[in-house]
Amino acid sequence: MKFGIQKMALSFVCTAALIFTACDSDSSSANNVLSSGDEEISSSSNETGSNSGKANWAYLNQDVFYGEFTDDRDGQVYKTTAIGFQNWMAENLNYADSLTTPSLKGRSWCYENSADSCAKYGRLYTWAAVIDSVSLYNDNNLDCGYGKACTMPDTVYGICPEGWHLPTRAEWYALYNFVDYEQNIGVGMALKAKSGWTSYSVAPTGKDAYGFSALPAGFRQNDGMLYFVCSATVFLSSSEYDSSDVYIRFLDSYNENFNNAWDHKNFAYSVRCLQN
Repeated sequence: MKFGIQKMALSFVCTAALIFTACDSDSSSANNVLSSGDEEISSSSNETGSNSGKANWAYLNQDVFYGEFTDDRDGQVYKTTAIGFQNWMAENLNYADSLTTPSLKGRSWCYENSADSCAKYGRLYTWAAVIDSVSLYNDNNLDCGYGKACTMPDTVYGICPEGWHLPTRAEWYALYNFVDYEQNIGVGMALKAKSGWTSYSVAPTGKDAYGFSALPAGFRQNDGMLYFVCSATVFLSSSEYDSSDVYIRFLDSYNENFNNAWDHKNFAYSVRCLQN
């Protein structure tokens, strides 16, 4: 089932004023759609080698031991977390250098084109951006993207930092199955951050049992609008469903699940990389 159909059940989104200040508080006015800026932030404005842009780490689970690594491409520091036999980024990817990686040009966004928003929620990417479609074409003669079916390599490194790759649909399933086996709560509840989610719903915040610390970054449709910040998040896989759609996983404030679905390649979603 497409997430585009599933999202009909998500009846709330946040106002712009809520994105940084009150995503985990009630709001009767949370019924607007957020506009997303189309201009790209230069790579220099995303550099946080001094960790100055990571005040948002306060939402992480203090009871979990996190690893840490630096993306040598732009100096950004990311937390990591081990879940079963996998080692995941504990934050969404926030890489935007379209000079070094031309696939990113015009294919990634964050709210209001704000560096603070990028630092907290990461960027939202189309599938062509994430798989680094330009590089795939230049190196392997693979013409991939929206409307084009493509036989992908077994491991797609895409725009992930060195030593990391994009999770396949099967690898997302492995995460789901491990958490589902260990926990007596919904997998979505086990993976959501303890704060940052809307609280007017039945499953507003998570237990963050493993430090996956998922935040509700929303997603961007090709109408240029950013939907469901504060109440949903969607993660990309490297696995195609068909020429127009890609397999995704999504969390929302309205249930405790970690749902498997597929949706349009030219929408923009969050990215979590998996260590090789």
